[in-house]
Amino acid sequence: SFDSNYRAERTPGSPLRAPPSPLRFSRTPELSRVGSIRFSIGQIIRATNNFAPTMKIGEGGSATVYKGVLEDGRVVAVKRAKQ
Repeated sequence: SFDSNYRAERTPGSPLRAPPSPLRFSRTPELSRVGSIRFSIGQIIRATNNFAPTMKIGEGGSATVYKGVLEDGRVVAVKRAKQ
């Protein structure tokens, strides 16, 4: 939804940009540790239920993205390149 009170900010020498929405970006510790982690193929297969179609959350020209659930319950996105 559009917030009519929402204003973009301009900083000197930079293009127009909007501040992050507080609803989309949280400062909780769980979300602040976003990054890349290496997993074994076995861990990835278990997390995605062997890349089950029901775990598919998106697809682009060069990759498919799957939802994965790690053994500790964390939810991750797994990007699988197309061949």
